[in-house]
Amino acid sequence: MVTAFGQAVEQASVAPARLSTVFGSAYGETATLLSLLWQLQADEHGLSPMQFAGSVHNTASGATSIAVGATGFTTSLAAGSETFGACLCEAAGLLTDGHASVAVVVGDCRPPAGLVPVEDDFDTLVTALVLEPPGAAQALAHVEELRLAPSAGPCAQPPARLGLNPCVGGLLLVDAIVGGREGELVLDATPRRSNEHAWCLRLTQVAHAQVSAHGAP
Repeated sequence: MVTAFGQAVEQASVAPARLSTVFGSAYGETATLLSLLWQLQADEHGLSPMQFAGSVHNTASGATSIAVGATGFTTSLAAGSETFGACLCEAAGLLTDGHASVAVVVGDCRPPAGLVPVEDDFDTLVTALVLEPPGAAQALAHVEELRLAPSAGPCAQPPARLGLNPCVGGLLLVDAIVGGREGELVLDATPRRSNEHAWCLRLTQVAHAQVSAHGAP
């Protein structure tokens, strides 16, 4: 996540030190957490404080802040398969509240063996974007009408094992921006029945590469 964050802020030409950040992960640091649970089961003498510090859900937020010397607002969210949409919603609220720029960094690592059914296994995916208020000087696209609504449009189809990653919405948005696509975008690759809801938004490209979003998958 640190690498993706660095690429996004570099492309957006914003200083990371005071940048507000929203980190999202559906499952968090599962490998480290399971390692601690195995230690408990084996009745080993104490648990590693270093491992515990790396098992909490805001590990990526803390590691990134330390790596770049960031002192701005930061938060970490988890909302299952709706994590990316929830992070965009949080970022929109921060922008409305007066934050100048907000980086959204979402991702989940491939789960340890046995944690999820084989048919639900997925590959590691991390995406980072920088969101700014309308009128930002180097916007690539405008993101509007973010909402959780019945999924009327077709779902995009990324590679199967990436499509199962709960944070695939970030990849779908960055891919649409880079590909120059506009219109309604469903931030989910999972086929849904007509009465099921998904995070959706309307995407408008900006001529001459002006942001509301910069991305680095």
